[in-house]
Amino acid sequence: MDKKDLSTWFKSLSEEEKEVVKLRFGIDGEEPLTLKEISLKLGKKVNNVNFFEINAIQKLRELLLIK
Repeated sequence: MDKKDLSTWFKSLSEEEKEVVKLRFGIDGEEPLTLKEISLKLGKKVNNVNFFEINAIQKLRELLLIK
């Protein structure tokens, strides 16, 4: 996957999904956080954070299957 693919994928995400992915995987040079840490930081329930992560990963899978 190249930068263009990653950019396309990020454009398909909601703001919540983008934020969760960035925090979860340490994008932007930050340390990766757990779902619980992200939920505390964003003031959302862990289940909601997990939902955003799952949706984002599903969108990535769909993008990779198209390729």
